[in-house]
Amino acid sequence: MLKKVFSSEIISPSVRGIAVEWEKTEIVLYIYHKDKLDADTQSMAFMAYTRIAAYYLKDYFHENNRDFQLDVEELPNHGDWVFLKKP
Repeated sequence: MLKKVFSSEIISPSVRGIAVEWEKTEIVLYIYHKDKLDADTQSMAFMAYTRIAAYYLKDYFHENNRDFQLDVEELPNHGDWVFLKKP
């Protein structure tokens, strides 16, 4: 389901990876990118988070996105990658 959500979204070339994790009843969307986070990427993250939360959570109050601007080529370890682009 998660990969399907992102397959229908346009992902900016600056995005290197997207991971989704659950913390109890909270969904956390991690976006790893080069350069500054642009408006298109923020919009994509909001739409993707909303679709995921609507599918998996009964109630959600706000989006929970965490974005990280990368200064190195290597991405951190995540077990739940839904999008990953090699450098």
